[in-house]
Amino acid sequence: MRRPHWALYVLGLLWSSPLTALGLVLALIYLPKSVRWSDGCLEVVCVWIIGNPGAQTWGIVICCASKEDRDDPILRVHERVHVVQAFYGGIPVYALGWLAMWAWNMIAMEEADSPRYPDHLPLMYKGKPRPRWWRAYVLIYWERVAYKADHEYDLGTRPWAWGAAA
Repeated sequence: MRRPHWALYVLGLLWSSPLTALGLVLALIYLPKSVRWSDGCLEVVCVWIIGNPGAQTWGIVICCASKEDRDDPILRVHERVHVVQAFYGGIPVYALGWLAMWAWNMIAMEEADSPRYPDHLPLMYKGKPRPRWWRAYVLIYWERVAYKADHEYDLGTRPWAWGAAA
């Protein structure tokens, strides 16, 4: 498992600190059940999370819906990709860019056969089509990168992914 160089980690931590502060506030709002420090990230299992995802990442704070989600190696890889993205982009590039891309995708929704749509993500969930907001979410560039990383880890072509081991 690769870990970031400590100096780069500190710089990323400083640059993403506003997102981390927001993550700490949200973790309190989401009512934490348990907290642990793992691989340079604060993992918080919460009673509820808005939007009902398996996890949300804010800076180095990863809010998880359950202990099973927190310990899922594929989800761990996916969320740590977002931690690294926050280290690079902080609020100006990562957070605001994420929101802008999601809004654009909601307005100019591409069809599911778009070449940008991740092949391994099902368009149906429990026999129903995925909602429009979810399809807009997976077309966001940073989500496509994270889904690609967790899919490669799942296939075994990226066994060194950060956060893969609990």
